Amino acid sequence: MRLNHLLITIILSLIIVLVGCFQPAYHKITPEKVASIKKVTAVSLLGDKIRKRYQGTTIFNNDLTISDVADWKIDEFLEQQVRELIDYDYISINANHDTLMNIYTTKELYCCFSREYDFNRIKNEIEETRKDFGVDTIIFILEDHFGAPNNRPRPGFLAGYGIYQGTEMLLFTETFIYAYAQVVVFNTDKFEVLGASSFVLKRGVRDPYYGYGGDQNEKVDNIYWNIESFGIESSERKFIENTIKGKLTQRLYNTLSRLGFDFKESIH
Repeated sequence: MRLNHLLITIILSLIIVLVGCFQPAYHKITPEKVASIKKVTAVSLLGDKIRKRYQGTTIFNNDLTISDVADWKIDEFLEQQVRELIDYDYISINANHDTLMNIYTTKELYCCFSREYDFNRIKNEIEETRKDFGVDTIIFILEDHFGAPNNRPRPGFLAGYGIYQGTEMLLFTETFIYAYAQVVVFNTDKFEVLGASSFVLKRGVRDPYYGYGGDQNEKVDNIYWNIESFGIESSERKFIENTIKGKLTQRLYNTLSRLGFDFKESIH
């Protein structure tokens, strides 16, 4: 009997974890709250690490390497994109990204990824931003996770941005460049979330503005998987950088629009 109870508990726990992984972060900001936004800043916390994940035919063939690409300045790039897009009083705050990374509460695992965040972990930094700069709204760009490209049925969760390669029944290999993030809009006065949305809504989820979600990753030639080092400049490295920034920029625009932000006239 104890064994049966244990098995049931394990199965239920796995179901909860998997359901949690596939739930979209989508909560539109109400028009009233959008109208209350006055002074805004953006803080991107995607970090400066690129993931290179290989998914083999079994878990024993899987591999993950993480490399530094600080020269890409992904966070600064995205913060500047927000500034250029939205039609609000934007305040630059020169955020301490290393300190704000404490918002994350979970770490990446070898087999999968589930990144959670807690604003209480950076409460002092948020309150200082409100007092020092008069910012009432912070647009956070945080890591998100998603299933493997091409809607593969096997576990193989991806997070942040990177390059992925997977095999199918030992027949062929495919390589993808991916970029996953989420926007969480935070009110500093009331210390509460106003709205949130993943850059890419999960497969089968209806997006009221852009239809059904999906992977929409960039399938590329396998030559890009063979890049020897992200620490050495090369045409392949530059292509991956430009592809990732392009995808993040387009998805950022879609996500801010989905949440109800007003854009500058020059953007339309």
